[in-house]
Amino acid sequence: MNLHFTKKFIALISAVLLSYSVQANTCQTSNVWVSNITPAGQVTPNPNLSPVINSAECLGAYSGIDQPYPGEGNSNSGLPGQGWVNGETPTNNNGGGTLSSGLFGQMGWVYLGYAGNFSSTGSSTGSFTLANPIYGLDMSSILSNILTVTQTSAGKGTWSFNLPANLIAELQSVLGVKPSNSLFDQFSLVFKAGNAFAAYDFTASGLGLSVSADTIYDFAGGWDTSSVLCNVNGRGTCVASGLSSVELYARDPVGGTSVPEPGMIFLVGAGLLLLAFSRRPRRIG
Repeated sequence: MNLHFTKKFIALISAVLLSYSVQANTCQTSNVWVSNITPAGQVTPNPNLSPVINSAECLGAYSGIDQPYPGEGNSNSGLPGQGWVNGETPTNNNGGGTLSSGLFGQMGWVYLGYAGNFSSTGSSTGSFTLANPIYGLDMSSILSNILTVTQTSAGKGTWSFNLPANLIAELQSVLGVKPSNSLFDQFSLVFKAGNAFAAYDFTASGLGLSVSADTIYDFAGGWDTSSVLCNVNGRGTCVASGLSSVELYARDPVGGTSVPEPGMIFLVGAGLLLLAFSRRPRRIG
């Protein structure tokens, strides 16, 4: 093997190795957006929003992993110390060493599940895995496929978050009591690629909604993390990275500030699953 061939071989191997290193760049709130808000169960969707609504806040991107998750050894009810997003010591310091006060500076985050198993090439829709437990309960009989994420090309795609229109009745059937009127006031999507991730937060106020039990809404939107999560090739160029998964969290303002008595978490906590907002007038078109 001559020297010239050896240098080419080394360069080729280096390029391949670098291609698996995901670079985490600074996120922008415009990376992820909501383009449609429609009452759950409505046959004809509302017209798309014009303009779209960008996420209210973003964090990252971070190098590392966002673990432990809520639900690993706890009830997954949004209490302080339940998971990396609620101030638990992160699995590694790269990912969440700064989140002692919780995701977006707040406690109360409940992990609802993730969409994953995307194709490495071309367009693909991830399969959804529901978190278990949620508020100490197995919610698989009520909630399924609530998050749909489609990757149309590397670093770009669409998403939708859909809760059942009869969620209140379903929860009442499981709990034996009418759920509490306490509700989630935010939801967040965490986009992960290789060894990096970025989080995006949507708030009721940012969506032009107020928190109440009047109506459950479906949300749909898009994402473009091509400049945030990318592979560094042999020439040092950042190329958009395909997703490994997208995680869904919702914030329970009660869970983040109080510790329920034993047993109450099953009656009150599960009622907080209602991501139900009443619509304020907002121009759509």
